Amino acid sequence: MAFKLTKEELAGKSSLLEQLAKAKHTLELAVGDYNNELRALDEWANSVVERLEEEAGAKSESWQEGDKAEQVRSFITKFTDLDLSDLDITDDLKHGEAVEEIPDQPEEA
Repeated sequence: MAFKLTKEELAGKSSLLEQLAKAKHTLELAVGDYNNELRALDEWANSVVERLEEEAGAKSESWQEGDKAEQVRSFITKFTDLDLSDLDITDDLKHGEAVEEIPDQPEEA
């Protein structure tokens, strides 16, 4: 008995890796779309911050030292603390590559 992958196992491996590659491509396209929406959301959040800071900056000095100003700064911080950076999953999609690196039979010493 030879310790190597059978023809059926090789065909299964090839078929599954092809399906995985298609799914990976679909996922990468979806992540691209998601990242586009994240960028739009980030631009929106930045515009909100800019408007709020401008409005707060136009208030009197006494207002800026008061409780309401602290509430507004806290509100602004909720936007500035958002992490809306692109989603990067490329390092998480290497399963097929790992399987492809496995030889079809034991390597001789």
